[in-house]
Amino acid sequence: MKNVILRRWLTVLTTVLATTFVSCEKDVDETKEDTPGQIAGLGETAGEPTGTSFKLPEGIELADKIMGGYRASNYRSATAFDKQAAMNSLSRQRTWTIQTRAGDETIQLDTILGSGYFVEIFMPLRNSTSRVVTVTFPAGLIAESVSGRCQNGVLLKKATVQIPVGRIYGVLLKMYCGNAHRDPSYSSEEYVFTVVSNSSLIMDLCNRVKNKRINNEEYPLGSDGHAKSSQYDSYVSKLQSILWNLTDYGAALSESSIAEIEAMENS
Repeated sequence: MKNVILRRWLTVLTTVLATTFVSCEKDVDETKEDTPGQIAGLGETAGEPTGTSFKLPEGIELADKIMGGYRASNYRSATAFDKQAAMNSLSRQRTWTIQTRAGDETIQLDTILGSGYFVEIFMPLRNSTSRVVTVTFPAGLIAESVSGRCQNGVLLKKATVQIPVGRIYGVLLKMYCGNAHRDPSYSSEEYVFTVVSNSSLIMDLCNRVKNKRINNEEYPLGSDGHAKSSQYDSYVSKLQSILWNLTDYGAALSESSIAEIEAMENS
C-alpha cells in the first residue's frame, strides 16, 4: 500500500514539475530578442508590433475613436485647465489639436499623462460601472497609426488614471515616436492600441526608466495641462533620441546613453 501511495505522489510531483518547466519556458519565449533597427512595426521595419494584446479594464470603453493631437474648436476646459491658455498654446503647437467630439457630445480634456512629444493621442473614456475604475497604460504599450502615415507611439513608463462615474473622461496620452521618418500624430489621424511590446530592446529601455521622473503628471503643470519644466523637456529629448537609435538608426544602447538615463532624477 505504501508503495502505491509513493508512486502516486511521485506521479503528481513529476506532473507539477513538468507544468512549471513548461510555464517557465513560455515566459522566456515571451521576450523577443531584437536587433536595433529591425523591430517589427517600428522604424522602417515592416510587420506588426509583437507582444501581449492590450485591453481596457472591464467596465471602461472608448466613447469614440482614439485620435491624434489637439483640436481647439471643440475644446471645453476642465477644472484644472484654462480655456484661453489652451487656445493660446495652439499658436506654438499648430498641428497639435485635440479631437474632442464623441458623436454630438463635446468632450473635455481632463488629464494629460505619459511622456513624449511627437505622438499625443486623445481618448474619450466611458466608465459604465458604478464605481471609480483605475486604468493603467503599461510601459511598452504601442499605439498604431491606422493609416500608417503617422508615427506609432511607444509608452516608455506606465501611466495610471482613475476614471470617474457619470460622464465621459478625456485622456491625452503622451508617447514617444517609434518611426522617425513618418508624420506626427495629426488631429485627423486615428489610432488603435495594439500590444504591450515584448521586444527585448524596448523592454530593456522601459526597465531602465521605470523609476525615473519622466512622465508629464510628475511635474508642475502649465495652464494648458502640459509639464512646465525644462528638466522634463530635456529628458524627453534624450529618450526620444535613444529610442530612435533602437527603432530607426540601428544603434544599440550605448554606455553614454545608459549613463544619461541613470543620471535622471528618480520619481
